[in-house]
Amino acid sequence: MSARTGSVRRFSAAPIRFASGVQNKVLEAMLAMGVPVVTCGVVAEGLKTCNAIPALIIANTVDQIADRVNELLGNSCYRDQLAGDAHTCGEQNFCWSKLLSNLQTYCTEVAEAYGAIGPEKAA
Repeated sequence: MSARTGSVRRFSAAPIRFASGVQNKVLEAMLAMGVPVVTCGVVAEGLKTCNAIPALIIANTVDQIADRVNELLGNSCYRDQLAGDAHTCGEQNFCWSKLLSNLQTYCTEVAEAYGAIGPEKAA
């Protein structure tokens, strides 16, 4: 669900109680569309840096979700700040170069742990 003013998307809400594949939808809304997202804690748990994402607004009850949505609807400055934070967070944590660097580090550590390569060969 998303709220639009004219043709501009202002925020997204994902009040889903299970996390199967939902994290990608949340990341897409925040990072590709640059909008804050209201979602449940179970969805946010799958995002390892969820505490570092100001644009990810956690609300676990119907009343909390309604309150957070109303805050976003009623405060364009707050909403715009969160949208900027979403973009910055995406660049810092979820860009391909960052993710691939983390994957390469992990693979190297595993290979070294199992003796497949020595530390001097890892670079």
